[in-house]
Amino acid sequence: MVTFILLLSLNFFTDSCHVDSINGKNDSEIVYAIESWPEFEGDLKVFVQKNLKYPETATHDSITGKVYVQFLVKTNGETYNHLVIEGLNNELNKEALRVAKLIRFKNPAMQRGNPVEVKYTVPIEFNFINTEKTSKDSQ
Repeated sequence: MVTFILLLSLNFFTDSCHVDSINGKNDSEIVYAIESWPEFEGDLKVFVQKNLKYPETATHDSITGKVYVQFLVKTNGETYNHLVIEGLNNELNKEALRVAKLIRFKNPAMQRGNPVEVKYTVPIEFNFINTEKTSKDSQ
């Protein structure tokens, strides 16, 4: 239930879905609501925080906030075309992109019973509380 709610909140930032050849045709259509979003195995927020490495200069400068990374999710769950759509600074943006590129979904988005490619946006939060928790958990 928590994962479902988290995915819904993450999907709030998603613009639209691009669906290719639903009925075996080679045309495509823009869809603004889909039957089911890609499913991540586990808790996506925990995965992101566990893999996040706070850049030293950002820590030194006490920079916190969210970087929004947008990407496409293929029909096999892989992600590509990662792009920072709202960033903080160069180092945090690079780190957010690095972590977003690690994300793989166990199930793709579905539309009319077929897997479809979708645009997905993930907010990646940089704050000292999450960094401290992650450091203590790994010890």
